Amino acid sequence: MNGVYYKKILTTLAELKKSHPTYNLGKHLATMLDDYQAKDLWGMDDDRLYRIVKKYQDALQLDVPHDDSEIDKIIKDGMSLTGQNNSLILGRNMLILIPFIN
Repeated sequence: MNGVYYKKILTTLAELKKSHPTYNLGKHLATMLDDYQAKDLWGMDDDRLYRIVKKYQDALQLDVPHDDSEIDKIIKDGMSLTGQNNSLILGRNMLILIPFIN
C-alpha cells in the first residue's frame, strides 16, 4: 500500500515542477515541511507525507503572487496609519496588521 502513496508523492512533486518551474525542489520541500522536525519525518508513513504534499500543492494553487513593491507599499501604508499604535507580523506567506487597543 505504501508504494501507491510513494508514487503519488513523486507524481505530485512532478506536477509542482510543471506548475511552478522557478521553484527548486529544495524550496518546495522546505516550505511544505516547515512545520515538522526531522525526528517527526523519520517515522512518518507515506500516506501522511502524501497528505502534506497535497495540502501544500492546494495552498500554492490558491496563492496569488505579489510583487515586492506591492508588499513594501502595504507595510508603509500599515505603518503610517494615523492615531493608532499598530504592530505588523510578517509570516511566511502573509502580512497581518494588529491594532493595539489601550
